[in-house]
Amino acid sequence: MTRKNNPNRRWKHSIRYPLILLLLVISLVPLLCAGLFIIYRGATLARNQILEQELEYLENSSIRLDACMQDVESYFCSASAQENLQRYYYKSLDYSEYSPLITTQRMFRNFLEQQSLIESVYYVSFKDSFFIGSVAADYYTPEDTQTVLQDIIKNHNTTFFWENIPSWDGFQRSMKKESVTIEGLTMFIKCPMYSNSTQGALLVTMSQEKLNAMLTRTESSNQIIIADEAGKVQYAYEPSYVGSYLTDIQPIGQAELDGKRGNSYVRQEDGNYYINYLRGENDWFYLTVSDTEAIDSELRSLILVYTVLGTVIAAVLTSIAILIYRWLYNPIYYLVQKTGGLDKNKKKAQKNEFHIIEEGVNSLLTQKQMMEKQLLLFQNSMKELFLIKLIRGLLQEPEEIHQEGQNAGVDAEYPAMALLVFRPTQSNERNHTELIHLMEQIYSLIPLEQIITSTMLNGFQVVWLGGKCSVSEFLQELLELQNTVEHRFPEDILLVNSEVFTSFSQVRSAYYGTMATFAYRSEKDESLRTSLTGKVYEHGFPEQLSEQLNLLIKNGSLEEAEQTLDRILKTIFCGKREPVICQLYLLRLISSLLSLTEEPDIESEKLYQLLPEPLFEIISEICDRHSAKKILFYEIIVPISEKAAENRKKDMDELGEKAVALIHTDFSLDLTLESCAEKLGCPPMHLWQVFREKNHVTFSQYLEDYRFQKAVERLVKTNDSVKEIAEELGYANSQNFIRSFKKKMGCTPGQYREKHL
Repeated sequence: MTRKNNPNRRWKHSIRYPLILLLLVISLVPLLCAGLFIIYRGATLARNQILEQELEYLENSSIRLDACMQDVESYFCSASAQENLQRYYYKSLDYSEYSPLITTQRMFRNFLEQQSLIESVYYVSFKDSFFIGSVAADYYTPEDTQTVLQDIIKNHNTTFFWENIPSWDGFQRSMKKESVTIEGLTMFIKCPMYSNSTQGALLVTMSQEKLNAMLTRTESSNQIIIADEAGKVQYAYEPSYVGSYLTDIQPIGQAELDGKRGNSYVRQEDGNYYINYLRGENDWFYLTVSDTEAIDSELRSLILVYTVLGTVIAAVLTSIAILIYRWLYNPIYYLVQKTGGLDKNKKKAQKNEFHIIEEGVNSLLTQKQMMEKQLLLFQNSMKELFLIKLIRGLLQEPEEIHQEGQNAGVDAEYPAMALLVFRPTQSNERNHTELIHLMEQIYSLIPLEQIITSTMLNGFQVVWLGGKCSVSEFLQELLELQNTVEHRFPEDILLVNSEVFTSFSQVRSAYYGTMATFAYRSEKDESLRTSLTGKVYEHGFPEQLSEQLNLLIKNGSLEEAEQTLDRILKTIFCGKREPVICQLYLLRLISSLLSLTEEPDIESEKLYQLLPEPLFEIISEICDRHSAKKILFYEIIVPISEKAAENRKKDMDELGEKAVALIHTDFSLDLTLESCAEKLGCPPMHLWQVFREKNHVTFSQYLEDYRFQKAVERLVKTNDSVKEIAEELGYANSQNFIRSFKKKMGCTPGQYREKHL
């Protein structure tokens, strides 16, 4: 009996079932790996994002406070402010002198109107026991006041510093019952301006209510702690922390606060913590404490969501594969068999199974291409994030920049780089589709191999370009590219390229230099220039700007003088002002400039020979602010400034050399700016300005550095105690000397002596 061939039996011996199972497993392996990678990467990014949010909060807080501190220092250290204040400590006036009092109070009120965080300003004379504020002025009872304030001043060897004043009654006024309350974070400016002065001081107090409103977060968020460069807490959400040191606060005391910013992990018995810290521009510490339990709870929730979602996706894909096999494969197989595509011959059957293998391989290749596209998109996002961090100054240290660049796929610096910044003109109103088409046309002109990455920032398209050629060749290509784009789209975009740079650390300065250039471009978009400069000019003659211009000319600051002259002329030549008024204001401005010829530093006879003749006829030819600037700046301001600078430089050089020689011969405790100025026969403020301009440091800083140099020599060459050396070099106490020494050398004086003996 012959044995008939059973088609079902041949089907069972086919390799289709193992092949389909193998292809299904192979297709799930990359999905499983991708899922595990997404879970791990997502958890890591989520934790880093939480900690980065803390650092962003600290950075925003430090920027606000640093800006406020810089505004205070620049305002009250300006020549005009010092000229008002020095009347009280050099001419022995009191608050009853009406004219100086009104001038000083007006200066204080003008300052308070410009600030949002400052609550009050007081000038305190310890010598004559009186104070002057923006509103109140009176004598005070010196016992309690000078005990509180002078103890704070004596503990600081710098001219400008911040200190948190504890709650006290303030100034007990002599003629009235009420007192002036001063407490909280306060800036001290010693008057006169040298580090060991105790004659008087400026007190600039922060508004505690506004400071709390700015810094306080929600109850569930971590609150900020602010400490000075010595580690003393000046502000904290917990009032008991104020006045203590960071080393005494747990868990902060166990953290390693190295570098400008970062997160330090601390283990303790009661739990684990992240100490998020940032060192501001003035070397203050800004910190928050994050409990890892809250972070881990969020991460566990995120991992659970990713796991459940991945399981659901895998189950759905498996179900789809089974349904495809059951509902599609069998009908297609029978259809192919019925139409003759599948012969009963065994070789033909095997050939069709190879077709199935080919389709599976093609499916895997498609999945690989999709993953490559996702990875490329992720890498481009990392490069864009790296560019944004460089622009915003979030990366400072070279090692940190190099590491972030490697993580983003930009692992080597280019020989030449530049930024190309552009945006559509506001006069061209386009819909979304037209704008996309315009961007595509612009990007098509840029060589693809030169584009490192690009981003949209503050309404501007920023393209980071890098070339493998030399700087000169890259600059030539960049200028040709700019000319090509501007020629193709003369009315469509505003475009500026930065200067060519060679280091990632220069990206920030190149960006802000480019943005500044937009403010002074041609008149293509006047509204853009107005928004960038952000200047609001008062109506009428700019008296204050005119005084500032004279001061800049006397100081030889021609670049700032030119900018101030532009602001003055823009105010004078206002579009709504009549021409006769503009001429009157011009004559008033020129009279103010010619008054500088009466200054003692300028030889008027020689100067008049340099001024244009006849001057009045030349002035009458002025018709707009461009011609006015050409005459006023180049024919009047520049000759006056250069002639004054010649005489002043000679005197300043001689005075600076004498002051340095005097410090080298007599750097004892008795040497001060005032005593040095008395020996050299000049005002202390003049000596302070000359010394700083010539030596690029203040008199007190130079004296302190030289004393510090002598301290190092005595530690190595003598057996004097640290206390004796501190007293001989003029430090208020040995602890201040030890703290300053450790800050500069990284070790205490005793440790330094042990290393070098």
